[in-house]
Amino acid sequence: MSHVDVRQPEKPPTLTHINATVEPSAGTNNRVRDPYDVRCYLPPPSQKPFRVRKRIAVLGARAVGKSAVAIQCTDNRFEPEYMPTCEDAFLWTTTVDGTKYEVTIVDTDGQDEFPDFGEQYTIGVDGYILMFSLVDESSFHIIRRVHEKLLQTLVVLDPKGTAELPRILVGNQLDMAHTRRVSRQVAQEFADEHGIPYYETSAYTGENVNEVFATLLRIINTNLVNSHKPSENELRPSCEQRESTTTANAPNYCSIQ
Repeated sequence: MSHVDVRQPEKPPTLTHINATVEPSAGTNNRVRDPYDVRCYLPPPSQKPFRVRKRIAVLGARAVGKSAVAIQCTDNRFEPEYMPTCEDAFLWTTTVDGTKYEVTIVDTDGQDEFPDFGEQYTIGVDGYILMFSLVDESSFHIIRRVHEKLLQTLVVLDPKGTAELPRILVGNQLDMAHTRRVSRQVAQEFADEHGIPYYETSAYTGENVNEVFATLLRIINTNLVNSHKPSENELRPSCEQRESTTTANAPNYCSIQ
């Protein structure tokens, strides 16, 4: 009588055992191999909380404190050394009125009496800070020209959108107000003429810096909401639409000749 091997086959590893041996390791793209050559995939890392992304450009003459204001806003510190900037960008995360924002602050190169704007300052920019120095009268004249040129440039891209263009006029270096050359009244009159807010800031002390950016984000958000609201004229059917509707609903009479 022949001998029959009745040994049971080896049991496969249990899921509990596999999970116990899985350890994440660097450079494996969240994928690891267990001792039994069973590939396991770790769950993806939790996603970042949702943030609204916005892009703000800071315009103005050289040495008015554009970089210093951007650094004060993003890092809460004052950078005393002036470094001429070709173009730089700062990332700022904040919450305004319950909405989380991820803001790119574009620190532009200094403009002069004859500013010229490229696409990087017009396309994809949600709002503008128009900055001058309270202790430099020429910088105020320059920012007036910059504002005029900005509107001329943007009206080509969107003829209807320049009136609602989110922008704020900012007089910087308030900490040196005892030597100011531009009065608050003159700056406020220019801002009122164009229907934009006016703030005076100090990159040195941080006064009103965060308020400027928060206010601009509110303006951007308000304009965005209003742009999606149909006006009364849009809700009211036009004469052509009413005539078309009346014709469509009229009974169809056939004449026999």
